[in-house]
Amino acid sequence: MTDRLQQATSGRAGLKLGWLSGRANRKEYWIWIAPLLVIEILLFGLGPVATLAVAIVRLLVWIRRLHDLGWTGWIAPIFNVAASVLAFALQFALGPDPAALAAAGVVLAGIVVLGCLPGQPFDNEFGPPPGRKAANPAETFG
Repeated sequence: MTDRLQQATSGRAGLKLGWLSGRANRKEYWIWIAPLLVIEILLFGLGPVATLAVAIVRLLVWIRRLHDLGWTGWIAPIFNVAASVLAFALQFALGPDPAALAAAGVVLAGIVVLGCLPGQPFDNEFGPPPGRKAANPAETFG
């Protein structure tokens, strides 16, 4: 069995979707996250659809950043769901506005932590470190 076929059958073969795959270092992360936060704050009054569009892009940036840390991208949606559950639970104790503020604080803390942790300086299962070419030409052209 070839390596690529073995990876595909074991579930380790990642989709190569250009910008959506691979790793994002801290600089690239902040280049995307800082404007997204400003846009999300500006669009907050327009309703949930506008905020959701920005949140989806933020989720994709988080996934690439988690890949740079060597972690699975599934942590990002799990974190978002946990923050939403926290907001829902806090609504009964604090009311809707303080609960939303607490959930936003948790998400902001996650954004800052992801932006401060250094990525892995070596190749991991998600590719080489950002800014460095793949060591094997087959990874580049395969």
